[in-house]
Order: sequence, then structure tokens, then C-alpha cells
Amino acid sequence: MSKYTEFGAEVRKELLLRGRSVRWLAEEIGVSAPYLTDILKGNRKGTAVKVKVQEILNIESVKEMRF
Repeated sequence: MSKYTEFGAEVRKELLLRGRSVRWLAEEIGVSAPYLTDILKGNRKGTAVKVKVQEILNIESVKEMRF
């Protein structure tokens, strides 16, 4: 099982706190859940998706977000 990046871990934490799933977030953004998971694990860059994630979850950027 791949580990999440720092950004991915922050997103997962926020989703858990809000009682939401990766599938829910992916639907809100308009991408597939596997694609979003790849981004959260660092397998894909997904720059535009990361921006949308930040907007939807209203989270500050983390160190890794420099893109």
C-alpha cells in the first residue's frame, strides 16, 4: 500500500474530520476517485486538482504544494 504525501495526508485528515470520503471529494471536483487517490499518493502531479481540493476543503497549502 502506497503512503500518502504530506498533502495527501492533510486532505485525508480533513475528510475524516468532516465525515467525507475521497469518492465524495472526487465527485465534487469532477474527477475519478482512483485519479484523486493517485494525486494524494504522489503518483500523479495533478496541479489543477490540488488547487480545487484546497478550495473545496478550505485548507492552507502545505510545504509540498509548491508547483
